[in-house]
Amino acid sequence: MSTTAERAIGHDTADAATASPAAAPLGRRRLPGQLALHLAFLGVCGATLFPPVWMLRTALAPADEVFSPRLAPWPDAPTLGNFAAAFRLHPVGAWLANSLLVAAGITAGKLALAIPAGFAFACCASPAAISASPSSSAPWWCPT
Repeated sequence: MSTTAERAIGHDTADAATASPAAAPLGRRRLPGQLALHLAFLGVCGATLFPPVWMLRTALAPADEVFSPRLAPWPDAPTLGNFAAAFRLHPVGAWLANSLLVAAGITAGKLALAIPAGFAFACCASPAAISASPSSSAPWWCPT
């Protein structure tokens, strides 16, 4: 006969032939639920990864394969010509430079506001002094 403590942690010393399913070790009882949970996670991961993989496949496919009725998981003859055409036909370089400039400006502004706030949190003894400091609440004024 097993003790209450052994049953609580899943160690039953009773004979396997006479043990009920409820007395099975905790790991064996959770296996189907864990398997279903992991399969659900794999499905969500697959659904999450499908759009970027399909965009990459379409970006590397020649023009005649993009709208073909045959759905292949990967183009027969991948090409980088689509990227060259995009840079030639549109100002993609300027768009990239603008995005980098805006991201760098936002990062610098956030750091300029957060560093004094971090200093205030580390050095000030009074919570009232920290909350009264403009730099402690300024990072929340600027949306990301």
